[in-house]
Amino acid sequence: MVRRTLLAMSMVCVLFLTVFLVNFSPTILAENTTLYIDPPSVAGVNVGDTFKINVTVSNVADLFGWQFKLAYRNDALNASSISEGPFLKAGASTFFYLAEFRDDYNATHGLIIAAATRMNVNTGVYGSGTLATIVFKVKAPVSTVLDLFDTKLIDSASPFGNPIPHTVVDGEVYAGLHDVAVINAEVSATRVYKGQLVGVNTTVKNNGEYAETFNVTAYYDTNAIGIQTVNNLTIGSQTTLTFIWDTSDVESDRTYTIKAEAARVPGEINLDNNVFINGAVTVRSYPIFLIKITEVIPSNQSGYPVASFRAGSIGYFKATVNNTSFELETVLVTVNVYDSSNTTLGVVSFKGMIMPGISTFILGLPILSSASRGLAKVYANAFTDWPYFGGVPYCPEVSATFEIVSP
Repeated sequence: MVRRTLLAMSMVCVLFLTVFLVNFSPTILAENTTLYIDPPSVAGVNVGDTFKINVTVSNVADLFGWQFKLAYRNDALNASSISEGPFLKAGASTFFYLAEFRDDYNATHGLIIAAATRMNVNTGVYGSGTLATIVFKVKAPVSTVLDLFDTKLIDSASPFGNPIPHTVVDGEVYAGLHDVAVINAEVSATRVYKGQLVGVNTTVKNNGEYAETFNVTAYYDTNAIGIQTVNNLTIGSQTTLTFIWDTSDVESDRTYTIKAEAARVPGEINLDNNVFINGAVTVRSYPIFLIKITEVIPSNQSGYPVASFRAGSIGYFKATVNNTSFELETVLVTVNVYDSSNTTLGVVSFKGMIMPGISTFILGLPILSSASRGLAKVYANAFTDWPYFGGVPYCPEVSATFEIVSP
């Protein structure tokens, strides 16, 4: 670890500072003094690009001298130059000391050690400002922390100054492109009844140059439907996540906007494609008798009534549905058949949009050879959707009887 190695170094800069820090004024400390890299994150840079960062102090009182060490990955960056910032120079000359400025400090890291002190004055500076500016050049498309450590801020107290307590915040550099996007968010239905489940199929893509792990959140209006994590999405690939929105607890007879959002990944600067808005879903009140099944009858394939079906044949059942609304409605029509022993022979269904008024459906179901002979029964229902998707019945079921006879 570079930090451990550096702890063994002699404190050259500290000794240098103590020579100049002489003053007889009382110490005044600022609260929440912070020493940090500005900007805290550098992103969107590529191999060969140069950029600069500032080592900045904020909310400091009576700053008379400073020292910092800064380490960085030497396979990622080349440190090109360093210069003292203007903050400490206010109203005085300074002595700026560069003890170390090497890309090859060890096998993995470069190191910068710098310090400065005011000269020929007895007071420090107050407020916020830049202590030093460093220029880097990008060597490879890898990321690195700009690690500030062994930092010291000294005030002007006599005889050698007092340490100024402060917080240190490192910086980060992200070379190359980091970019995740939400490219689609499809809903299973745009008009549902309160209590139905709505599926939101969200497709995300990695448009960047690194595998990424990130969270995706689906929303109705500003309310989160759910959060899922995409793990290690490789370069150029995409994946689809399914969120289930239970509308049981939302206000009915309202329209809600659906969107999906991918969280920003470290180093990402293009956030325009992180959000995808896909129109709206209308949640309606419970549909009492909006759709009515008027009858269900055993029939032939053309819809003419019949009294019986032979075991081993196909039975047909005509369901008549009345849409009393003035617009298209989604309906799930199911037909369930039981033989004389009350054993179900199966369910056949239709799901789709129907026009206002009367619609007729002829649904075929195999009459098993093993079905019990005798009086059988058929039940027809109309639902908003399958019950396991939150569907509810539009109306009471209707039924009819018929005979199952031998072949």
